[in-house]
Amino acid sequence: MAVGTYGASASSTGVGVRGVGFSTTGVNFGTSGTTSSPAGIGVIGENLQTTGEGFGVVGNSASSSGTGVFGNATSTTGSVFGVQGTTPSPDGVGVYGGATSSTGFATGVYGDSASTSGVGVVGHAVATTGSAFGVKGATDSSTGIGVYGIANSTTGLNFGVEGKAASPDAVGVSGVNTSTSGDSVAVGAATGSPGGIGVFAVAVAPSETTTDTRPVGVWGSTNASGGIGIGGTTDDGNAVAGANYSSEAPTAWFQNQIDDPSAPAFITGGTAFVGYCWIDTSGDLSCTGAITHGSTVDNGTRTVALYAMESPENWFEDAGSARLTHGSAVVQLEPVFAQTVNSGVEYHVFLTPKGNCKGLYVTNETASSFEVRELSGGRASIAFDYRIMARRKGYENVRLADLTKRVAKLAAVNKGMQRKPPQLPAKPSPAASEVPEPRRIPRGITPIPHLPQAYPVAEKINEPKHN
Repeated sequence: MAVGTYGASASSTGVGVRGVGFSTTGVNFGTSGTTSSPAGIGVIGENLQTTGEGFGVVGNSASSSGTGVFGNATSTTGSVFGVQGTTPSPDGVGVYGGATSSTGFATGVYGDSASTSGVGVVGHAVATTGSAFGVKGATDSSTGIGVYGIANSTTGLNFGVEGKAASPDAVGVSGVNTSTSGDSVAVGAATGSPGGIGVFAVAVAPSETTTDTRPVGVWGSTNASGGIGIGGTTDDGNAVAGANYSSEAPTAWFQNQIDDPSAPAFITGGTAFVGYCWIDTSGDLSCTGAITHGSTVDNGTRTVALYAMESPENWFEDAGSARLTHGSAVVQLEPVFAQTVNSGVEYHVFLTPKGNCKGLYVTNETASSFEVRELSGGRASIAFDYRIMARRKGYENVRLADLTKRVAKLAAVNKGMQRKPPQLPAKPSPAASEVPEPRRIPRGITPIPHLPQAYPVAEKINEPKHN
């Protein structure tokens, strides 16, 4: 193992190798190391002491825009690392960055990648047990942010923060707010784009279903059969709730884009009682229970149920009044009502005389009118009421439509939705005070009084850009 430069110190406060570039101009180096080996290391620092505040490598910068330690991997291929840190200690920190300034946009750890598929900062917890964290952020500030990610690119599918988990019981990204008061938020998301999405979640794979409804606060998508794009559960509350203040836009909008007039667009049901209501893509409402209206009685002290009239066929009804003149009258169907029904097929008229007569009957029914006459050639001139039942246009041949298969299918779908919610770890994110904080690096090193020779083969390193 050849060593270009090696330094050692037995002093409790000594430095094995130390380089200082104290020039106030130019891209100078305190210490620079290079290697041509594909498995080589340009600079390595080791502290073999198992106790005390030992450091393998220390970097300090007094500049207002300086960098204490900067690593640059210039290779365009391979799994290279700008800076890498490892530790075998159960309480150790592989790489630690601390910003001690109490003002400004100070950054503890900053990662930057210019690659179209690169990653600014990667954290990987390879332990298969325990509460290991790939990346963890904590803040003690009342307005601080534990982890903050920014994707500045205006094009491409980039991510501010991305989390992945391979375990069947794991959580890719978890947010927990332990506060029991205030307007606390576990996970917050926002988008300023008029066509943007605040939170986009995919189960298995994204759905091919599209929507013109933008922007979207939360979007859940899945292509799995029987899957749930967005689901909510609660033990004693509203699993899903929405509110708006628009005079035109609905609070909730449900749409099934399949080309099937009987496909359900909205379903309600329960598990304790076998009952369902659904609205299909044709706008038809079907319920296995009763359709009622709650009406207040007894000066508003009670509410009673009134039940909808139901029949085996789809009828529209209209009612009105007219008057016999010398035993007959022609009644015109109300023009708007006539447009909603098929009066070209048989319809029914029910009569109620409002005065003394021999009785009434209907004759000469046409698509636009019907005639009422008095029985036995009577010539009474009296008022009468009528009620018309006509078949709804488009439903003339529907009678006791068989819903057996639909109800069975809905029952199967409802059974598939009965699942336990995901169980988050009991303690997924310890408080900031529970994270062992490494001691700060001292800043009392004085410069060595001579100018080191410029390193001949060092390439200029671009300074990282901070947000």
